[in-house]
Amino acid sequence: MWKVLRRYQGEQYDRDEVRLPDTKNNYHPETSAATDPVAYNMRCIVQHETKHYAKPQDPLNLTTPYGTLVYRKLVDNMTHELVTMRRRALEMLLELYVQKGEHVVTSLESADTAQTLVFKCLEDPDDEVRTQACIALEAIAQQPKGQSLLLTGNYLPTIVAALDDSCNDVVMEALRVLCGMHSVQNAFAGTTALMKLNCIEKYVKKCRDPEDGVACMGFAAVSKTFDVKEAFIQVLECGGMDAVT
Repeated sequence: MWKVLRRYQGEQYDRDEVRLPDTKNNYHPETSAATDPVAYNMRCIVQHETKHYAKPQDPLNLTTPYGTLVYRKLVDNMTHELVTMRRRALEMLLELYVQKGEHVVTSLESADTAQTLVFKCLEDPDDEVRTQACIALEAIAQQPKGQSLLLTGNYLPTIVAALDDSCNDVVMEALRVLCGMHSVQNAFAGTTALMKLNCIEKYVKKCRDPEDGVACMGFAAVSKTFDVKEAFIQVLECGGMDAVT
């Protein structure tokens, strides 16, 4: 290992050529330091720590700082001019969300995460960016504080508009987000708000979609509305039972 490190550092060293210092007779620090194995090792460690041969870091290499600064950095890169950086920022945000739910709440409090996901990423020209944004919004909708934020802000109309996206993956993930809004949290306030946006009619329409994945998620979204009587009445009026059967 030391020999490989020294080679990278420009040091010529062979273990067989090292002469142990003569500590009994003629010991000279200047000459012994050049041949002592301990001195070689110490010098190698110092040079390795300074890393004078290290290449400059790629400016497009997205790194995560410690603490809550990571959310601000990821949110800033979600609107980067390069699509690869936008994708990577969303991937790293989803990695944090998967680790534990606390990241979801903290990211909403420390940065404009919801605003960027809804008003920027869902309008992105790249299909993968829009799909990943919907996945992140699904995690937000599953948290009580996250769902309350989506209800209080003007986010739902833009999320509902994603049901008409040209990419089927975006449509399926948007349906998953809306399924998360139909929960007992906040006394079914999500269902009430989505009823005002005529979401149930869109669910029934998606049940008849030729794409199997979209149709399955449409059935799942319709089933989430059965807990509220008024919503179930709208399902019947829109022909939802005919679409299901």
